[in-house]
Amino acid sequence: ELAAGIQELNLFEKLECVVRLNRGKNQRNIFILHPMHGLIYPYKELARLLENDFNVFGIQARGIMRRSPFPKTMEMLVIDYIHQIKQIQPEGPYIIAGYCFGYMAGYNLLRMLEDLGDTVETMIMIDEPAFLPDDILEFHRRKERMNRFKKSLKKAIPFRNKNEENSV
Repeated sequence: ELAAGIQELNLFEKLECVVRLNRGKNQRNIFILHPMHGLIYPYKELARLLENDFNVFGIQARGIMRRSPFPKTMEMLVIDYIHQIKQIQPEGPYIIAGYCFGYMAGYNLLRMLEDLGDTVETMIMIDEPAFLPDDILEFHRRKERMNRFKKSLKKAIPFRNKNEENSV
């Protein structure tokens, strides 16, 4: 058990984008890709709920754990993520999940895995707010309300261009 733990630590030092989100009691893995902001922390609660059935690995954006450039194309990003996923699970069937950008990247990842002859068992589109803690949800709700307020405020203030201001 100790040797396996040490081996796992060495593996995760080499992998920049993969974060183990739970200690599942099963041999099945789910790989969840990050949304646009690049972080996978919103999936921690989901991983906790799945720990009796799955090992959950979050794939976060390159450059979050250590300085490294973000891939320039979706294809480069997907190739990078496939390489990192295969370090944990060398062959399929794979279970891929994502929200927002993670779903788009996951779909491209699915297609590339299948082009390589691998099997993707399931592709899951996640409704992220269902798994966010209440304090984070409330923050997003307040931010959304402020944005709506700002938009309505801009509509209420008459538009004036610089020429009108100078002539007044």
